[in-house]
Amino acid sequence: MPVSFGVVLEVNQQVVTLRPKDVTQAVGDLQANGVELELPHPVSLGTLADGKVGLENLISNFTETGDTYTLPAASEFPEELREVAEFAGTIEIVIEEFYLRIPGTVGTEANESTEFTFGASAIAPKAFTPAGLPVGLKGLFVRATNQKPTAVAAGDVA
Repeated sequence: MPVSFGVVLEVNQQVVTLRPKDVTQAVGDLQANGVELELPHPVSLGTLADGKVGLENLISNFTETGDTYTLPAASEFPEELREVAEFAGTIEIVIEEFYLRIPGTVGTEANESTEFTFGASAIAPKAFTPAGLPVGLKGLFVRATNQKPTAVAAGDVA
């Protein structure tokens, strides 16, 4: 009976488990087979306004000692941009997919590279719909990966 492991994180006060992709992979096989983890479901990081303080702290880490950085509030923007800034603060950031594969250090996988995929969405509470169009823009999705694409046969659904 193989025993596998994952990692449990706390993200935006939510418990998130990065589960092993292959549940039959035993802990004892990690040196040979490495580890392969994935996010089982999307995780919300909250809105951009929610993350303002965290972003300010992150930026302050890269400034001179003792300096702090404060992002302007939407009310501090010029009137022409105020509505855009207020709207931007309502956008929710969601991690849609996360995959990490760290190869083993011995055997056939010893020279393989670490693989990752990270996908996130920025979703607005209300769609931006230009006048007269039946379709509105609700958000954006971005994916970054270093995995090689897999071929899809004609007629298969990816």
